[in-house]
Amino acid sequence: MNPVAIEKPKARPITRSLFVDSTPLLADPGGLRERVGRDGYLFFKGLLPRDYVMSLRADILAVADRHRWRMPGQDRWGGLINRDVTDTLPDAEVSAWGTGEQCYRDVQHLESFHRFPHHRALLALYRTLFQEDVLVHARTVARMLIPHRSNFPTPPHQDFPFVQGATSTMTCWIPLGDCPRTLGGLTVLRGSHHAGQLPVRPAKGAGGHVVELCPWETEWVEGDYDAGDVLTFNSLVVHKSLRSEMKDRLRLSLDVRFQALSEPVEVGSLRPHLPDLEWEDIYRDWKSDDLKYYWQKLALRTSPWDPTRFEAKARAC
Repeated sequence: MNPVAIEKPKARPITRSLFVDSTPLLADPGGLRERVGRDGYLFFKGLLPRDYVMSLRADILAVADRHRWRMPGQDRWGGLINRDVTDTLPDAEVSAWGTGEQCYRDVQHLESFHRFPHHRALLALYRTLFQEDVLVHARTVARMLIPHRSNFPTPPHQDFPFVQGATSTMTCWIPLGDCPRTLGGLTVLRGSHHAGQLPVRPAKGAGGHVVELCPWETEWVEGDYDAGDVLTFNSLVVHKSLRSEMKDRLRLSLDVRFQALSEPVEVGSLRPHLPDLEWEDIYRDWKSDDLKYYWQKLALRTSPWDPTRFEAKARAC
């Protein structure tokens, strides 16, 4: 008896649609949770006050000025890069961090940088999604992407292998300033969290890994961001950055993770993003104490790091 041939799904053409604005669903918690469960992502126009976002942008750019990264003559929010300086940054630093390490280290000391994710609008959003108290991961990540020969667009990946802990953890991507698609904003593969964790292999770009996609996984959503817009998605949602067409501009954004307080957290999420930084060093010049070691006041469950999440495997499509 001849075995029955199983017809593989055919490849679909790549589609690019615009984000659906979920702001109207803030008044409908059930609808909000239903949408994120289906699509894996939520996009909000103007969830954060523009002035709040631009204030942190100015703080970070002031650090960049100390390293002579910006062209002179701009206002405090301008992102025009002095490539005579940034092009001299070592390839190893830029490929590892997307930026110069010492400048990034200085940004990690900013009190405003670590305070930013605790805005009441963000906390209210995640309390609604998780239906319980929220843990803000202490490991806040700044993406200070500069035009450089060693910078590559972030490849398609999932955050879960890097963050671990609970798969229900949500990433919050916040552009610090207006970010049109031509500046290389983030795009997500709608509904991709339903496939679970996908196999990975090494690749160029932030994170150093790419996931294997099947031919029918082609439904990308994207958009132009204004300062104050927020994109959030489940840690299993596949996402990537668009290629920047602006070869003289800095792209600033934040990666922050939020999770339900009752879920386990991998202990690295409570550490600074730079592995050799200590909180005592970061806190040295802070003016307020209320957010220092805030997670130690919470009843947390921790989980160990699992290196097997990065083992290269083939995916059967």
